Amino acid sequence: MTTPNYNRTKFACYAAYFTMSSIFSLPPLLFVTFHQMYGISYTLLGTLVLINFCTQLAVDLAISRGAEHITIIGGLDGRLDHPLSNLAILEDLDRRGIHAVITDGRNRVRFLRNNSTLIPRSGFRYLALIAADETVKGVSIEGVKYPLKRARLHRAHQYAVSNEIEKNCALIEVRKGGVWILESAEAPSAEPPKKK
Repeated sequence: MTTPNYNRTKFACYAAYFTMSSIFSLPPLLFVTFHQMYGISYTLLGTLVLINFCTQLAVDLAISRGAEHITIIGGLDGRLDHPLSNLAILEDLDRRGIHAVITDGRNRVRFLRNNSTLIPRSGFRYLALIAADETVKGVSIEGVKYPLKRARLHRAHQYAVSNEIEKNCALIEVRKGGVWILESAEAPSAEPPKKK
């Protein structure tokens, strides 16, 4: 009987850690560029890196303890840079074969690549698919107000938004490419409640 050789697996793990550390190390190297081009203060840039680091550290810790499903709570609130950074974490977790969701109670986001999923009807009224790749092919959505059948989604021309689940669940299939699936609750009314 031969002894199993895990050299390729170890190499893949080390490569993934190197890639992720490179990605998360890049923003600090561009601080001056971000500050000059967008007028973002160094304090805000440092906060972004800290939040990214803490979120990624918590995710890596959960994975190292065998997590197969991860829910990140509150990762969509506040400034736009934090949710966008967390969307990249969703994509990375999908690559690792981990089912992950980010929610803030009013919105819920997950990532899907070359796969299908069922989304149950819940308190989230709206459903949207946002293309993560230049072109996403073979996109089908069933059980919704505006179904799609083997459609193409383009990153530059998003049109699979503001849909609604009409059946007990929506079936979403993506044959080639990746999408972020967003569920959103009804926006609160801008008017204050009337007194009786």
